[in-house]
Amino acid sequence: MPRPTQRLDGVVRSIRQPVAFSLIEYGQLLREAYENNMSVSELIRWRCLRRKVERPKEPPLLDEQLYKNLKELGIDLNQVTHKVNTAVNIDIDPGIYIDKVKELKNRLSSLLSQIRQPLETADSSRLPIESKQADKNYKERKLSVRLAPSEYETIKHKARLAKTSIPQFLRKAALRQPITQPPPPPVINWKLYKELGSINVNMKQLAKKLLTITDELLDFIGQVRQTQIHLVGAQEVSGDETD
Repeated sequence: MPRPTQRLDGVVRSIRQPVAFSLIEYGQLLREAYENNMSVSELIRWRCLRRKVERPKEPPLLDEQLYKNLKELGIDLNQVTHKVNTAVNIDIDPGIYIDKVKELKNRLSSLLSQIRQPLETADSSRLPIESKQADKNYKERKLSVRLAPSEYETIKHKARLAKTSIPQFLRKAALRQPITQPPPPPVINWKLYKELGSINVNMKQLAKKLLTITDELLDFIGQVRQTQIHLVGAQEVSGDETD
């Protein structure tokens, strides 16, 4: 095992923390490290230890009436699901309920739009999620940043606040990207989240029984799930810091 490295500042840094950057990002860090007369690893460590995890704006408070409307739709959907299951059990064609299911789906689609609109408006400045798989030419440079135990614990605490991994925190801080501490979602968001979960349970049952619209329902189930995620974990809006 190699001996820990002791830098000119006298700090022994025995922990190696891996982090990956795209080649373009690495080139940017190389240039900035050269301009600041330090190594890339030192630049990353310096920026991470100085970086504060900001608290963004509180997510918008959704209308309580939305929850009431959604709950009513959930009751109607549960009743139809029970009728479809009963029809299958007694060898009656469940297709007789397809029009009713489509009607409920359209009602749900309208409610989903009303739920998402204020969330998307408040969340419009978020950076898009990068897709490495989508770019076949994507290449990255992996580095190891040396940290003292106290430095590692500081960075780990900041990453926990930001609800992200340590490598992701290192990468964002090094590139001076937004890092925020997501606020707890309002109670109404959790109520909507739970109700949408119950609705999706019924939608999955209907997708198995109503074969002529199975694909349509499965696609819609995905939309409901995305709305759930947006309700409780997508309000990260923040400005950047400068050195």
